[in-house]
Order: sequence, then C-alpha cells, then structure tokens
Amino acid sequence: MNRASAPEKIAARARAGFGWNMAGGVVRALLGLVINAMLARTLGPEPFGQIALATVVLGLGSLLVDAGLSVSLIQKADLDELDIRFVFTTQVAIGLGLALGLALLAPWGAAILAQGSLTPVLRVLSGLLAIQAFGQTGTALLRRAGDFHRVQQLQIGSYLAAYLGVGIPLALQGGGVWALVAAQLAQAAVYSVGAWLSTRHSLRPFTGRRGLTAFGLTIVSSNIFAWAVGALPALLIGRFQGVVMLGHFSRAFFLVSMPASVLAVSLQTTSLTVYSRLQRHTRLTARTCLGMTSFCLLATVPPYLSVAAMPRTIVEALFGEQWLPMANLLTPLALAMPLECVAALSGPLLIARGKAGLELRLQALTALSTLLVVGGFSMWATTTAVAWAVFAAVYLVRSSLSVAALLQETEIPISRWLRAAGMPMVLGAGCYAAVNIFEPYLTAQGMAPWLRLVLLGSLTGGAVVLRVLPEARQKRDWAAKAMSAYV
Repeated sequence: MNRASAPEKIAARARAGFGWNMAGGVVRALLGLVINAMLARTLGPEPFGQIALATVVLGLGSLLVDAGLSVSLIQKADLDELDIRFVFTTQVAIGLGLALGLALLAPWGAAILAQGSLTPVLRVLSGLLAIQAFGQTGTALLRRAGDFHRVQQLQIGSYLAAYLGVGIPLALQGGGVWALVAAQLAQAAVYSVGAWLSTRHSLRPFTGRRGLTAFGLTIVSSNIFAWAVGALPALLIGRFQGVVMLGHFSRAFFLVSMPASVLAVSLQTTSLTVYSRLQRHTRLTARTCLGMTSFCLLATVPPYLSVAAMPRTIVEALFGEQWLPMANLLTPLALAMPLECVAALSGPLLIARGKAGLELRLQALTALSTLLVVGGFSMWATTTAVAWAVFAAVYLVRSSLSVAALLQETEIPISRWLRAAGMPMVLGAGCYAAVNIFEPYLTAQGMAPWLRLVLLGSLTGGAVVLRVLPEARQKRDWAAKAMSAYV
C-alpha cells in the first residue's frame, strides 16, 4: 500500500458518509413531513403534545442506555469480540432496568408534569428503552465499518413500516395518541432487529471489560447537557401551558428542525474526520471552517427566512386550519435554525482538537440560559413569547458561544467570518423580501394555500439550489484535497 492510499480512502469514506447521511436524511425529512401532516390532520394537537412530553423523558433514558459505549466501539482502535459482548450486555441491562424503573415511576413523572393522562403512555413507551438497547451495538458496528448505506436503509425502512403499517391505520380508526405510541414501538423493533441481522454480533452476555466505561461516561456527560437544552422548552411548555399548546410547539419545531438536523448531522460527521486530520494546520483548518460556515448558511438562511415570512400559508397548506395557532410559532423557530446549524460546526472542531471540555461548558451555559429565560416566559407569557424566548435563550446564546470558541480556536478574525457569512445573508434577505411582496398578492387573488406554498417555495428553492450547488462542490473538493494532502 502506498502512502497516499490511506488518505485517499479516508477522504472517499468521508465523502461517501456525507452523501449517504444527506441522502438518507433528506428522504426521512420528506417522508416525515408527509406522514406527520397526515397524522396531524387526523389526530389534532393534543396527542402530539403527549408524545412530545413522553419523548423528552425517553430521550434522557436513551442517552443513559447507550452510556457512551457506542462511541467507544466506533473509536477503539483494536476491537475484539469480548468488547462487543460487553457493550451489548451493558446496554441491554441498562435498557431493561430503565424500562422497568420508568414503568414504575410513570405516575410520579406524570404528576410532576401536571399531566395525569400521561401515566399509561409513559408506562407503555418505557418498553422503547429496552427495544432500542437491543439494536444500539449493531448500529455502532455498522458506523464503525462506514456502512452508512445500511444504517440509512434501516432507518427509512423501519419508519415506513411502522407509520404506514401501524401508525396511520390506527389513527384512521380513532386510535388517538396510541397510534403514535404503537408506531414508535414498531419502528424501534424493526430497526433493532435489522441492525442485529446486519451484523450478527454475539448475544452471549459478558461483563468483564471495564476500559470502555470510563470513556463512555465522559461522552454521556456532554450529551446530557445537550439533551437538557433540547428538552427544557418542551418540558416547561407542557408543564405550564398544557399539552395542546405543546402539540402546536412540537409540530412547529419538527417542521423546521428536521431539514436543519439533516444538514447539521451530515456536516458534523464529515467535519470531525476533516478536522481530526488538520488539527496541526491552523491555516488550513481556518479555510475549511470558513468554507463550511459559508455553505451551511447558504443552505439554511434563504429557505428559513422564507419560512419565517409565510408561516400562515405553510400551516394552512400542510396541517389545516385547526393548527393555525402554530403559525405564530413558526417565525421565531425558523429564524433559529440557521443559528443551530452554525453552532453545530464548532463541536467537531473542539473534539478533534481535544477540547471536549470546552464543548461541555458551552452546552452547560446554554442549558442554564434555557432554564432561566424559557422557564420564566413559560410561566407568565404566551406560547408565542416562549418561542421567541427559545430563539434568544437557546439558539442565539449557543450560536454566539460556539462561534466565539470556533474563532478563538482557529484564529479567524471576526471580520473574515462576517465576510464568509455575507453572501448567504444577502440572498436570504432577497428571498424574505420576495416572499413578503408576492404572498399577500397571491392570497388576495384567492389562490389555494398549497399552490401559494408551491410557487413561493419554488422561487426560494431555485435561488438556493443555483447558489448552493457550486458551493457544495467546491467545499467537498477542498475537504478531500486537504485530507489527502495532510493525513
């Protein structure tokens, strides 16, 4: 093997991973949009509010079940069967224990959230922790092998099987919140079985290895703060404003966050590999960072400013008039998504440079800001005001802290970063102005909401695609060259 072959393979794997993650994420986002719109029209806001509260609790449980051991499997240089058996045994044992504990404590948790009707939902969904635990080791092994194609196939296939085969039929038969509960359990079961069948790792218990645990606990600590940042708004709204308003908030957040999360996760996956290989080359790291920032903003600012300019059209077209209170929430949440994507770029850089502790502190400060500001607004203000508080206390704070850390670490002058962000901002302002000009006119002409959405979306989408595709190709080639030259 010649010297250049290893970097070339790493670069090719990074590009392939980014491609599969983006492709799979886009497909899941589109499917999720269609299926959630159908379920929202059938079920109304309350079941989604109940599921949103339950999902917050289960999200913390999932982090504890994983115990950071999946990352340990991926990062460990030399992996043997005993390591795999130890991780599988530990995760399944934690999953079973947490599932039993949640089922027993469900009435207490529902009482804290002031939602007594949530008790049976929490009890049934507690089984999700055990089901997910069964598939986590297989997923980690697939990602370690770079088999992102299979991971995306499992995620998309299990989603379709669960919601088309279980969730939607139950919703149409009047299943209410239980349609969503059954769909989540079915999706987890199909995915976990598929992950195991894809790897066929041993199911024999083993508890002798301890080396992976310490590293896993470090990862879990950071992830718990990240969970708190995402969970606190839903918990506070559900506790103080009720599940109906939480239903509106959760669907608005799902609608705007799904595309952003696809882009953020794909960029994080690729950039961690790139930054790890450029960590001794500050100048190249800075150029790569600026390129990713520019691309990220180009892909998010124009479309999300367009969403912020026509919230009522979007809600009427996708969800129907019963969801109109959600329109007031779309604008602040849509404006938050470009900030979320920019903030996501700092984590891989800090981790690659051994600054995971700094990332942990950033998450902790954001969690504190969320608790103080969003908590106060949830108790005394409207849900719309809470959404603006989430924009400021969560996303504006986190992105500001993340960009400051990123600039300090890469030695990029703030003026240079602002120049990289300039073109996306100009394009976004143009899209926002165009939507504000044309939407009132189309509405006055009596055009149907779905047709307004298609026309205005095509206008914005065309502008973004024409500008982003050359940028995407340039940044992809830059990352590949940088890795090939300096690994």
